[in-house]
Amino acid sequence: METEDILHRLQDILDAVEQKHGECAEGFERFQVALTEVLRLLSTGEDTLRELHGSPDAVKGYILRALSLLRSQTDQMWQDIATSIAALSEDLRK
Repeated sequence: METEDILHRLQDILDAVEQKHGECAEGFERFQVALTEVLRLLSTGEDTLRELHGSPDAVKGYILRALSLLRSQTDQMWQDIATSIAALSEDLRK
């Protein structure tokens, strides 16, 4: 494999890392907003939740599902990056 090809593929990986980092940061921002709102709802008492036709358990379940989704998205991003690096490594061994 030519040096220029290697440099190009490495730059592609770096670009992907930057993009994935941005996506990850956005996901954590959304989660932070959701968590802040959930904590606010829970701290104002059950009257507010009742007015919204919700329950503390439903709100806690929502935040746990949101966290689980964020975790799986983050894991997938890192797996994608690792796969790209492994493919480049394999090509270099040929």
